Amino acid sequence: MKQARSSSFLESTIVLIIASVVVKLVGALFSIPLTNLYGADGNGIFNAAYYIYTILYIIATTGLPVAVSKMVSEANAFGKYREVRKIASISIWSFALIGLVFSVALFSICHIYEGPWGFLNSVLAGTLFSFVFLRYKSLHGIAIAHSLYNISAYVIGALFK
Repeated sequence: MKQARSSSFLESTIVLIIASVVVKLVGALFSIPLTNLYGADGNGIFNAAYYIYTILYIIATTGLPVAVSKMVSEANAFGKYREVRKIASISIWSFALIGLVFSVALFSICHIYEGPWGFLNSVLAGTLFSFVFLRYKSLHGIAIAHSLYNISAYVIGALFK
């Protein structure tokens, strides 16, 4: 038993090392042309945004899902199946709400140049787009609606200037 466990550990370690090397190679193949394409200024802007993305990505992929997984496993081990269903239901709705709030916030921040009323309008439009995406699971209609939204914002902005 001890031999099988140690060989399994060794195999897992080798797989992680290979995966790490592949990720570093892909990163190098990605960042070198990007740096040449955008130059030093563009690369600085990209890196500033990438740090924020990395922090949010780490929280989204390791923090919350691991905590939910631990709670579900613990409840399942003690035979509390009703609690497992409750944790799963609450976490699904919580993750959906967190995703909705952050996606609407990012969408709205990208339209802050339109002023306070444009920002409020983009909050409402972003919320609507999020619900449409949750219902139809497609970005095509949302992309068309976003284009129409931008066109209408430019036309209304031009009329009232």
